[in-house]
Amino acid sequence: MISANAWLKNTNIFRELSQSIKVKGMGNSIDKKIKRSLLALNVSSLERLFANMNVIEGYIDKRPIFLDWLHSEIEMDDQFVPIGFSPELTSQHRGSVKVWLLSMRAFWGDMRLQALDVLNLSQFQEVNFRKTFGAPFDLQWLYLPKHVNGFIPEVSVCWIHQKQILDISEVRWLKGKWSIQIQDGPLVKLFQRTQVVGLDASNVSVDVFLAWCLALQDSPVQWVSFPKGFTQWDKLPDWSASLELVQVSDCPSLEANGEWLGSMYKLRYLSLRGSKLTTLPSSITRLTSLELLDCSNSPIREIPSWLENLTKLTCLNVASTALDDYPKNISKIVNLRQLIIRNHNASRTVEWLKRMQLENTNIKVERVVNFHKLSLWMLCTQLYHSKSV
Repeated sequence: MISANAWLKNTNIFRELSQSIKVKGMGNSIDKKIKRSLLALNVSSLERLFANMNVIEGYIDKRPIFLDWLHSEIEMDDQFVPIGFSPELTSQHRGSVKVWLLSMRAFWGDMRLQALDVLNLSQFQEVNFRKTFGAPFDLQWLYLPKHVNGFIPEVSVCWIHQKQILDISEVRWLKGKWSIQIQDGPLVKLFQRTQVVGLDASNVSVDVFLAWCLALQDSPVQWVSFPKGFTQWDKLPDWSASLELVQVSDCPSLEANGEWLGSMYKLRYLSLRGSKLTTLPSSITRLTSLELLDCSNSPIREIPSWLENLTKLTCLNVASTALDDYPKNISKIVNLRQLIIRNHNASRTVEWLKRMQLENTNIKVERVVNFHKLSLWMLCTQLYHSKSV
């Protein structure tokens, strides 16, 4: 990693080079190299593409400002997808080029990118990772693109689609930790000695999900997104020693059959967004490790008094619920720091805020206007960053 002093030094070098280019009239020369480089990055041959990358790295080594001109700025969106790449990149290997540019940017002193520990490349079509990828980062989570050829970087957890499993060598598979978006039945032969820590079953049938549960009953699963309409709680594995996040929606039996949920004593995040529940299952009161509870966009009518027992609860989302009157027991949740709301009308929201001011709470209130479905990835990144704060 490059130190802050080194980064400042490079910044001064960029400024001096920029001034010298203007003075000496060298701008046109570099502009031509930029155009040639963009053409060089749009070749169809992967071998030739890598050779051209090596040449461009030579340009960057001599004139770091060249990278600024080749690619002005890289940013991350709210799902940690890198954006802002040059629209001139049109080759079939542009995913590889984007990843390479990301690495080069961090190599040359972008402290923001050097601090990157979560990276989502799932929207890229195909990437051929170079061996230099990962060196300037401290990546913990990496969501792989749809197709990866050859080298797969070693990170704490790789997020993948099920179809990618066959593209991963058995040696690499057995060495890693994986979070999988499942699509059909499990490949049982790959689960021996494997650490699958995440299971996204939001878009599969109950039968497919239960088949995976059977295959992973001895795995240290930490995050699970359930299929719609799930009711067979008695068939689930005992993941109480590992499970930290559960995403449940449209599971009508949860209220009456919450024994499995109540036994998850390490659970830190429970998302009931979009459920049909009118009351919160009383089994939640046993989730003594719970920090984030999302019951938004559901017909929940009240905040039960037993919620006060959740002494680690820091965030509660009750936006777009059937709650009308201000919940008097909100201030009794001792460690609550964030309340997310959206009432049916603005005057009701103002009334809630006035009540909170009168009670002199330290709770931060956020009003959500636009609702969208949260993927398991988005939920887990929220949990990850709440843990690192």
